[in-house]
Amino acid sequence: MTVSRPPRDRVPVLDSAFLGAACIGHEPELFFPRGESERWEQSIEKAKHICGGCTIRVDCLRHAVDNSEADGVWGGLTPAERRRFRRALRTLYGADDALVRRLLTGERLLVPPEHLGSVVWQLAWHGWRIERICLATAVPRPRVRRSLAAAQSSADFLRAAGIDPRPRSTRVTGSGTDRAGRPGAPAPGSRQVA
Repeated sequence: MTVSRPPRDRVPVLDSAFLGAACIGHEPELFFPRGESERWEQSIEKAKHICGGCTIRVDCLRHAVDNSEADGVWGGLTPAERRRFRRALRTLYGADDALVRRLLTGERLLVPPEHLGSVVWQLAWHGWRIERICLATAVPRPRVRRSLAAAQSSADFLRAAGIDPRPRSTRVTGSGTDRAGRPGAPAPGSRQVA
């Protein structure tokens, strides 16, 4: 009599929110590869391809970020990419929304350095030019330009990951982008803060 080995484990369902995940039924080693080799790279690429077609990819990525998952491909991102993703989120959304609203209403405020990228990004989405941001925040033009460039780089990374990089406030008001997908041009019919 021959005793067969049980089938290899498959990616488990974490909870009912993950029932529609594209990874269910695939080998866990695909999403949690070990070592650094050409096979490891192929495994990562295949996992990302599977994640790319998943209907709950964003929820999966949110789970990994919220729970500080240190290993594996979650939502199509590796651990290193998720660290960059968290930095991008801090860059774009680190400032308190109330601070941005106060600036939009005409107050002149000193912006803490750790919030400058987020403030510049959100004000640019509202159609503010660099000169106006400099006046409202008392930040020199070169620093505002660098902050905007860093924020744009973060937004490009989020966009490539399939995440909408618009500030929360503009998602409600309907502000848009220019043809290149960059901030600044209001959506047709939306109200731009002057």
